[in-house]
Amino acid sequence: MSRYRPGVTSLPNPAGQRYRERATTATDGERQASALSLRISWLRFGAFLVVLLGLGYGVAGLGSGRQAPWFVAAAGGVALGGLISWHSRVIRRERALAAQRTVNENSLRRLERRFDELPALPFPESATASATARDLNLFGPGSVAQWLGAVATPSGRETLARWLTESKGSAREIVARQGAVAELAPALDFRQELEVAAMPLAATAAATARFVEWATARTFAELYPRLQIAGKVAALGSLAAFVAAMTGLVPLHLWLFVLLANFTWTWTIRRSLSAEMERLSAREGAFSGYADLLRLLTGRDSFAPGLAAIHARLTASGLDSAAELGKLHRLAELSDIRHSSVHTLLQAAMAWDLLLLGRVAAWQRRAGRFTGDWLAAAGEFEVLAAFAGARFDHPDWAFAEIDPAAETFTACSLGHPLLVEGARVGNDVEVGPRGRLLFVTGSNMSGKSTLLRAIGVNALLAQAGAPVCATALRMPPLAVETSGRIDDSLVEGVSFFLAELMRLKEIVTRASSSAPRVLFLLDEILRGTNSAERRIAMAKIVERLLAAGAIGAVSTHDLEIARAPTLAERLHTVHFRETIAEGPDGAVMRFDYILREGIATTTNALVLLRLVGLDGPEARQ
Repeated sequence: MSRYRPGVTSLPNPAGQRYRERATTATDGERQASALSLRISWLRFGAFLVVLLGLGYGVAGLGSGRQAPWFVAAAGGVALGGLISWHSRVIRRERALAAQRTVNENSLRRLERRFDELPALPFPESATASATARDLNLFGPGSVAQWLGAVATPSGRETLARWLTESKGSAREIVARQGAVAELAPALDFRQELEVAAMPLAATAAATARFVEWATARTFAELYPRLQIAGKVAALGSLAAFVAAMTGLVPLHLWLFVLLANFTWTWTIRRSLSAEMERLSAREGAFSGYADLLRLLTGRDSFAPGLAAIHARLTASGLDSAAELGKLHRLAELSDIRHSSVHTLLQAAMAWDLLLLGRVAAWQRRAGRFTGDWLAAAGEFEVLAAFAGARFDHPDWAFAEIDPAAETFTACSLGHPLLVEGARVGNDVEVGPRGRLLFVTGSNMSGKSTLLRAIGVNALLAQAGAPVCATALRMPPLAVETSGRIDDSLVEGVSFFLAELMRLKEIVTRASSSAPRVLFLLDEILRGTNSAERRIAMAKIVERLLAAGAIGAVSTHDLEIARAPTLAERLHTVHFRETIAEGPDGAVMRFDYILREGIATTTNALVLLRLVGLDGPEARQ
């Protein structure tokens, strides 16, 4: 049995208030920095005019012996240089404050579940295309991933998608993640600094993948070793000729001849060199932002085992990951010299491109093979920080106890994490043990589907190491499988009913051969056939699933299914209900979303028909 048991962390202010205060402070600072930036711009313009006037009077008075205009021009130049440096710092501060404001505003939007105001980042199709991901709304607008939100890097999104959709983590790994989340939860300043550093990397998925591929591939020096040797010989020959010419050992024109020769032969391979330089700039450019991110991660002392393990991966090579990426960034900046007029001279003097590519090859041999793991480690840290944000927002939520010996999914005050605090109703829920089915009934809109999704989402969050929307949760390792949102296909000639049967077959097959145990959640299945056949088919499917050792829940409007001979003794029946009162404007329907024992005792289809105006005389005409 494994469970992380953190100490009680007292938060001085509610999370929402903290975010509002920080956003307001950042906004005020941003306005002040913007106003100061405008004033400095005018001062720079004034200093520039002083320089122009000083130079103008100095040139006009040449020969008169007047030195004052030149002193004025020099003073204006010094002032202009100082103002430019000051202005750069103010602009950087303004941008940093804008990023802080955005981070806190987004944190508040996540807390208040204002999904339409939050960005929705793309996730790997291998995760988003799964039926369970669609049924439980794991990705896309208004999803679990958008709520967790503070995961911007491509490696972070890949990690989040994998942790939410694959139930492969051991109980020990989950406990390590929970400990990491608990440590990061109160570290609001650090987490927001991390989020700011990751924000520019949100749109670099393709470029980052290409960069890792380039960093671990064979280097240009390995592909063209003779060119590298020739480049070194050319540089040494040019240097030797220059020294000999300057000391009078050889005539100066011999050095000029060497320069011409170097430029000529490098000109013949310019296309290959230019193509490799472009690859360097294109690959490194999108990835250079990771240096700041890794500098934050490696510079922080981590005590939780899960964080210490990530820190160890970032330093296992013996290299400073952030410093290495900084070195590569500087090499990429040097490669941009090829766009300037100085490039011709450098190429003639020392075969510049080849020497630079030699330095790049040395970087690839030294650090290239570690970049993939650096990215993966940073992505895992980013996901843990996002989970910590959920913990900070909801300190009353629990960490699940993942116990391989458990026979049931048992939760206290379970709710759906995507619902805002005031609209969420928690219920005690038990799914299992083997051979027993949670059978959920109730009228339209009463909460059946939401309950099933709450079970599924919280099971996935629990196994990812995140806090769950419950005061307590104990469960065995589970593979969550759902059937709820089924799509037919005109192109493939697949009807709704057949598509649903194919999905149910997938679940039965997974339950028969899967480890860990399957948790199945079937929401209003087999609606494409008549009620008599639906009862028989549902009984057969549930029998297969229970016989395979799976545990699960089924929601339905069809109360007769509970009376099926093969199921009646195996059901744990629960229901939701509504109250209907006649008001001055007609019937008023209310739901309390409280789960009760037994079969539903109320229905509301005809009331809903009346509420939407489809039962009056006009509707019958």
